[in-house]
Amino acid sequence: MDIEMKKCQIEDEQVVYELVSELQQELLARAYFHKVWLVNRQGVDKQCYLVYYRGVPCAFASLSIRYPLHHSFPVAEIEEFIVKEEFRHQGIGSYMFSQLISIAQACEAQLLELSSKDTSTQAHVFIVSMK
Repeated sequence: MDIEMKKCQIEDEQVVYELVSELQQELLARAYFHKVWLVNRQGVDKQCYLVYYRGVPCAFASLSIRYPLHHSFPVAEIEEFIVKEEFRHQGIGSYMFSQLISIAQACEAQLLELSSKDTSTQAHVFIVSMK
């Protein structure tokens, strides 16, 4: 298969840093990113994934599973979702989204939320097209 999604490993930090910086459209503070990366790697409620296209890391997503009292069931939230620009329109985002849905369902989440900036219009169009 040309597309494969794997859980991030501690050594994937630099690749994830580059992808999240692309998502934010700015270079993030590297030292602070490192601290947050380590905290996120320790949490059981946060799962981070890299997607590879023909062996090349080209996309990143993070998924949090929360247990809010006001829902009384698990809620999954996609916090970050990025496909490198040069890899877009090849089915990678659709593949990643369907995998995240499967992971959320396996965690018994009954709701899937997506964090997105107002300015991320491409993400909005992509998500709406997935319905």
